Amino acid sequence: SKDSSRQQLYLDFGQKNFAKKQCPECGMLYCPGLDADEGLHKARHSLIVNGVSFSGWKSERVVESFSDGSRIVCVRPHDPVNHLQKAAEVKQIAEMELGARSFGELEKGSNQVAYFLVSRSKHVVGFLLTDRIMRAYRVLVEADSSSNTPAAEEEVMLLSQEESRAELGFSIVWVHKKHRGQG
Repeated sequence: SKDSSRQQLYLDFGQKNFAKKQCPECGMLYCPGLDADEGLHKARHSLIVNGVSFSGWKSERVVESFSDGSRIVCVRPHDPVNHLQKAAEVKQIAEMELGARSFGELEKGSNQVAYFLVSRSKHVVGFLLTDRIMRAYRVLVEADSSSNTPAAEEEVMLLSQEESRAELGFSIVWVHKKHRGQG
């Protein structure tokens, strides 16, 4: 049909920033001057640069408060829906930045518990996702990387065949870019 061959065209009259641009801070590729692109960039930029905003909840479970005004908040599977939604939002950012696969949803009946480190500026700057586990396998010393075996080239992690008793596993440990390496 004729409609499928139609294409949005832009006229170049020497405008500044006519071409697509990649933001050096958030990495988003967008077209300056297009309201829709600039709006999306503004939202993503704020999320990546500042972290997820978090003003708090009346019934939040504070694990620890610090003298600088920051705090650690815990979210469990039986918490209110808005708590679970905030955990899912932060988890999505952490997985994206870490290049990790999805570790499932924090939902009722789940063994997962999420912890946020909330800065005094009311942004989530750290995230920990834990799982209740019964057993674990120790990581063995790395294979000899000087050999030319496929395993050595891929840096395969070797696990012990022997089970060890364990109670808690860590699925995600994430710290916002601005707050890494600060001790």
